[in-house]
Amino acid sequence: MSDTRQGSSVSFWRADGRALAAIIVVAVLAAFFVIRAPRIVGLYEDDGIYLTTAKALAEGRGYRHLELPGEPYQTKYPILYPLLLAAVWRLFPSFPDNVPVIQVVNTALWAASAWITYRLLRRVWGLPSWLAALGVILGFANAATLGVIQTAMAEPLYVLLTMAALAVWCNATAEGERTATTRRALVPPAAAGLLAAGAYLTRSIGVTLIIALVVDGLLRRRWMRTAVAGVVALLGAAGWHVWRAWASAANAADPMTTAFGYDLDYSIWIAPSLRAAAWVAYHNLSEVIMEYFLLLGALPGDWAKAMLEKGIVRALPLYLGALLALALTLLGLRMVTQARRLTIPLYLLCYFGVVLVWPFAPWRFLLPVFALLITLLLAGCYGVVLWLVRLKAGAATQPGDAWGGVWSENMRGADWAFRATFLLAAAIAYPSWRLIVQPDRATLDQTTRERDALAEYLRTNTPADAVVCTTKAAYLHLRTGRKFVPFLPYENPVAHRYSAERRFAECGRVIPRAELAADLRFMQARLIDYLTTTGASYIVPLPPSTKFGHAFAAFRQLEPGRFRRVGVSGPYSIYQFAGSAK
Repeated sequence: MSDTRQGSSVSFWRADGRALAAIIVVAVLAAFFVIRAPRIVGLYEDDGIYLTTAKALAEGRGYRHLELPGEPYQTKYPILYPLLLAAVWRLFPSFPDNVPVIQVVNTALWAASAWITYRLLRRVWGLPSWLAALGVILGFANAATLGVIQTAMAEPLYVLLTMAALAVWCNATAEGERTATTRRALVPPAAAGLLAAGAYLTRSIGVTLIIALVVDGLLRRRWMRTAVAGVVALLGAAGWHVWRAWASAANAADPMTTAFGYDLDYSIWIAPSLRAAAWVAYHNLSEVIMEYFLLLGALPGDWAKAMLEKGIVRALPLYLGALLALALTLLGLRMVTQARRLTIPLYLLCYFGVVLVWPFAPWRFLLPVFALLITLLLAGCYGVVLWLVRLKAGAATQPGDAWGGVWSENMRGADWAFRATFLLAAAIAYPSWRLIVQPDRATLDQTTRERDALAEYLRTNTPADAVVCTTKAAYLHLRTGRKFVPFLPYENPVAHRYSAERRFAECGRVIPRAELAADLRFMQARLIDYLTTTGASYIVPLPPSTKFGHAFAAFRQLEPGRFRRVGVSGPYSIYQFAGSAK
C-alpha cells in the first residue's frame, strides 16, 4: 500500500511539474510579447488613474487624484493595487520608462495565479493535469488577458488573491471535515479571510468572494471556521471603508469635488430601482454570453458589430456559437460540481450575479474568471464526446454520470474525447495567439503617436495652470503636468447605456439614435455648468466618429460663441472655453 501511494505521489508531482514548466515558459513568452508590443498604457481610463494615484502614494502625497483640480482623495478604487504600483514607482520613478517594469510585475502576478488556479482545479475538482493545464494556459495566454497585463490594470493582482483565497479555503474546509477545531486549525480559515479581504481591497467585486466563502462555510456547518474567515475578511474590508468615509468628508470640503462623482464614487452606478436592475440584467445577460464567445474565438469586434447591425438572421452564427459555448460550459460545471464541493460554483454564482446587474460593459469582468470558464468549456466538450462514444456502444450513461471514472485512460471513448478536447483548445488558442505574436502594430503605433502628440501640443501651447477637459485625463497629466477633468462623465449610466430603444439583438454594440440624442440633451443640460464648476479653460472632445464627439459637434452648433477652436493635433481638435475665467 505504501509503495502504491508513493508511486502515485511521484506520478502526481511529475505531471504537475510539467504543468508548472509550461506555465513558466508561457509567462516568459508572454512577458517578451507584452514588452515588445507598442505601449498601450493609458488606453483605458482606469490604468491612468491607477498610475497617478500610485505616483501620489510613492511621493508621499496620499491616495489622491493628481490629475484633477484640487487633487481630491481617491475614494472609488480600493488602494491595494496602487500601493503595489507605488512600490514600483519608488524604485523606477521615470514615466513612461517604468512601464516595462509594471508589465513584468503584472505578468508575474498572472503566472503565479495560473499555477494556483491549476492546483485548485486539481485538488478541488480532481481534474487531470492535462485539462487543468490547458485551461489555465488558455486563460492566461490570450489576447484579451495580455492586453490587460500590458497596461496598469488591477486584474492580475485580483486573480492571484482570489485563487489563493479559494485554494486555502477549500484545503482548510477539507481538512476540517476530518479534524476537530483547534487553534491551529483556525489559521487557514483566517488566511483565507485575509486573502479575500485583499481581493476586495484590489477590486470592489471581491465582495462576492467574501460572500461565497461565508455561504460555503455555513452550508458545510463549519461554524467556527466560517466565523473566523468572515470576521477577518470583514475587518480588512472595514478598514478601507473607515478611511474612505474620512477621505470623502475631506473631499466634500471643496465644492468642486461634487462635479467629480464619476471618479470618486460608485454610487451612481447602482441601479436606482429593482426594475432598472432587471432591465440592466436583461441586456447584460446577452452581452456576457456574446462577449464570452468573442473572447474565446478572439473574433474582431468590428466584424462582430457589422454582423449584429444586420439583424438576428445575419448574426445567427454568432448567436449559435455563443449558445453552444455557454451550453458546454454549463455542462462542464455540472460535471465537476459535487456535493460538499460548492465553493467555486458559489463564487461564480455571486460574481456573475453582480456582473449582470452592474451597468458597465461586462467583457473585462470575464477576464478574472476566464481560466475557470475555459476549463469548464473543455470539460464539457470532453464529456459530450465521451457520452456520444459510449452511447454508440450501447451505454445509456449521461455525460456527467460516474464522474469518478470519466478520466480513466482505459474507459471506452477516452481517446476520442481527449483528441476532441485538444482540437477545441487549439481552435481557441490559434486566433488569440496569432494576435499576440502579430499584433496590429500599425493601429497601436498610430494611437500612441496621436495621443503623445496631443500631450506635446497641450504641454507647449497651454499655460501651466490650464485645466483641460478631455478623455485619458490621468495619462495626459503624467505626460504634461496639466490638470485635467473627464469629458462629460455619466450621471446615470443606466439611462445612457441601457436606453429603452436599445434592441436586445444589438447586445450593446450598436448605439441607437435615441442614445445619441440623450447624450446631446445631457450636454445641453450639464456641459457649461460642468466646465465652469471645474474651472476648465480648454476642451478636447473625442473625434467625431465617437458618440460623444458626435454629440459635442451638434452641441457646438447650438452654442457657437462658447467654444473657439485654437488648434488641431491629429484627429483631435482643441477648443478654448469662453465661459471660463482663464
